[in-house]
Amino acid sequence: MDFFSQSQGASGRCIKQPDNEKPTGEWNTVELIAFGEDSIHIVNGKVVMRLHGPLRIDGDVPASVTSGSIMLQSAEVFYRDIEIRPITVPAEFAAR
Repeated sequence: MDFFSQSQGASGRCIKQPDNEKPTGEWNTVELIAFGEDSIHIVNGKVVMRLHGPLRIDGDVPASVTSGSIMLQSAEVFYRDIEIRPITVPAEFAAR
């Protein structure tokens, strides 16, 4: 089993691609669509990452991440207009 790492060259490394952030000082629009074991990360209208089957590794046994707390980055970052909305997943995707 591979886990994500921030170490250069490590297996399971997650690299944002493409980098769709605006220049420093401009506001970015970031969307996270989460459904079941899948999530889609969108920055300024472009998909930058898709994730399937993430696991929490902060306990004794890795656990599926399909519910729980929502955490926002707490470093030097500013937020505005945060919305949390329910979504309806189209049937062809919900069945997967």
